[in-house]
Amino acid sequence: MHFQVKRVSKIFCNGLHNGFPGFCKFGDSYYIAFRTGDNHMSYNGRITLIRSQNLQAWEIAAEIKLDLVDLRDPRLIVFDGQLLMYCGVRQHDIDPQSVLFISKDGSNFHQENIDGLEGYWLWCIKKHDGILYGSGYRMSDGEYHVKLYTSSNGIIWQKQLDLPAGSETSLDFSGDGTLYALIRDDCHGSCPKIAIIDSPYTAIRSWETLPVRLQGPMIKRMNNGCVIIGRRWDSPGRFNVRTDVLWLEDQHEIKFIRTLPSGGDCSYAAWIDIDDHSAVIAYYSAHEHKIDGINENNIINDPAAAEHSTTAYIYLA
Repeated sequence: MHFQVKRVSKIFCNGLHNGFPGFCKFGDSYYIAFRTGDNHMSYNGRITLIRSQNLQAWEIAAEIKLDLVDLRDPRLIVFDGQLLMYCGVRQHDIDPQSVLFISKDGSNFHQENIDGLEGYWLWCIKKHDGILYGSGYRMSDGEYHVKLYTSSNGIIWQKQLDLPAGSETSLDFSGDGTLYALIRDDCHGSCPKIAIIDSPYTAIRSWETLPVRLQGPMIKRMNNGCVIIGRRWDSPGRFNVRTDVLWLEDQHEIKFIRTLPSGGDCSYAAWIDIDDHSAVIAYYSAHEHKIDGINENNIINDPAAAEHSTTAYIYLA
């Protein structure tokens, strides 16, 4: 498989931290939703939704916020003629939960309560054969747990399968309906797991731990392998943080493709196919403000504190 990055452009900057984008096409327009806040972990996060018809000129379509909560990690999916946006809700001393906003026009949203998630944070949503599939995770008893959920209407969800332990889990389906799950696992050296699940998605065919450290996971299934994009860094410590594109060909070792313009707090790519030979991804990065650095006051409790403290912008590749 040959990959070529044709162009990278910065499409949104406002002097704040903008990150964790969701990406879809709804009607004649492309939509990107992302969290905007003072920094990576501030409790004033709101969702900014921008749209474009040509992937070049962007306008703000909507801004959504809830009082006294941090809205983050918006995920966009078109379902039953409507634009669905799932977000994480983060509050002091309360486990993260999920909330759903629905729009018929891409600008005006109403909130719906979600049922059946058992306190899990619905982090990635994909559609297959008219059904929604979502990965959810939560921490309990000091350990992370991941589940696969399904829904026929986007509001009521039911557990489908327990996945290997981890947290943020990116999903994608192959052309024959096989489901691939890339599972972030910071508890074991930040080496992610990849699980392969056959229809009817009630059992895992196989899974393995990849020999790379990676966060902010994204997986895209191709004909004979998977594109994997995520945040990587070098030792000692946590230096040269960047967003890397990797290729995992079936029955082969994972291969580095290239680094996208990035640094510091970055990654969380979202992918859209344009045609059979090209795609666009949205991601965020802080490289215009900070790449390497140590915040001695917070590094013990938060190894990524130096990254989390800075401004970040939204990019397209």
